[in-house]
Amino acid sequence: MGDQVRFKWLKRDLGYVFWMFVEQASNLAIPRLILFPLVAYTIGKEEFGLYMTALSITLILGTQPQNGLATGVLRFVSDYSSEQQGKIYVTAIKLLHTALLVVILFGILSIGVIWMGNIAPFKLLICILPLLLSLYPENQIILFLTEARYLRQFKVRTQWLLMRSLCIVLFGYLGAVFWDAIGLAIGTLIGNMIVFLMLVSKRREWLKTVYDKDMAGQLKQVWFQITFAGIIAISGPYLCRIFLSYFDSFSSVGDLSAATSIVLLFLVPVTTSGGLILSMISPYAHIRDLSGSAIKRCLAVLILSLVFLPLAFYWIGPLLCDFLYPKFGQEMIQLTYILIWMIPANCLICLCRPFVIKFGHIVLVPWVNIISALVLLITALILIPSGGASGAAWSLVVGQVTMGGLWFIIFLLLLMNIKKLHH
Repeated sequence: MGDQVRFKWLKRDLGYVFWMFVEQASNLAIPRLILFPLVAYTIGKEEFGLYMTALSITLILGTQPQNGLATGVLRFVSDYSSEQQGKIYVTAIKLLHTALLVVILFGILSIGVIWMGNIAPFKLLICILPLLLSLYPENQIILFLTEARYLRQFKVRTQWLLMRSLCIVLFGYLGAVFWDAIGLAIGTLIGNMIVFLMLVSKRREWLKTVYDKDMAGQLKQVWFQITFAGIIAISGPYLCRIFLSYFDSFSSVGDLSAATSIVLLFLVPVTTSGGLILSMISPYAHIRDLSGSAIKRCLAVLILSLVFLPLAFYWIGPLLCDFLYPKFGQEMIQLTYILIWMIPANCLICLCRPFVIKFGHIVLVPWVNIISALVLLITALILIPSGGASGAAWSLVVGQVTMGGLWFIIFLLLLMNIKKLHH
């Protein structure tokens, strides 16, 4: 009977891992294996670099507004009865709705001011506009699917996100064929809107649920800190691209973006594991409630990732560069040999951060990201003006290594706290 139970658990866990892997593949691998190489080949390095610069500007905010709310939902939803849980999802969605409308309005006004001041190229501003509008459906799609994440309905969540990625690939490529970088941005907006409207029609009953002020207050305690921390955490790499476009060219941004996209493909397994860990530990109130074997398995995954992923990238990464971006040349391949050091750093980030977010002090999260971002930006301002794309690549590495080291230290402190409690 014990073996049957263990086999059932193993089968369940493997199913979770599979669907989480497909989810991450749909978010990371499909754009980087299909869309980016196709449009880079079709519109050329300069236009591709223009699009990636515009995308970097909007991704400084990106999906962080929903990330803070989703983290709050996963942190507090277990405190409510099953009858009350639906209300916390709806409260989060309505909070996000208001915040995104304000952000988009501010962004449109900013684009107008920059255009009148002739501060940035007009084509870049036009490319930014649809990507800015696309933030609304993109954030809401992911937040709508937080319930499936909590209920461990990874298959359902993955199917929706996979549909979104395929729509973006289809409409994005068609847009690029007809109108280069601007068409690609418009296609991204269309793909996100189609899936968002389908998801809203599927969950119409949520629109009738009453907003709860007490739940909103509880969510805001986590929302602002996690969102602020997330913006700081992800803004560094995107600011590197923006600095590079200013000090060098859109072509250099194209090289750096292509090389970075190859590196991120190899992080899909560890990103999957990090997302799975946060979902699996969300029902627990304290880290001491986790079994010792569960923590040991996480440490084993961390060690294996630190060893094998960089080796795999060293042998396969340059070949992928030649295959996916044949027109980009040796400059991009050289960047991959620098960016390889991002892989072990991201392993530490993805596998240690979920425990800190769930069981640690939330105030630590923004401080880790602030320190890492400052280190990255200072390095970028020193290296990019003279080193161009290579300087930007080394800046990314320094920032990620700093962040990975900090998350790992805090994770170790949490483990040491467990031992003290047992003694």
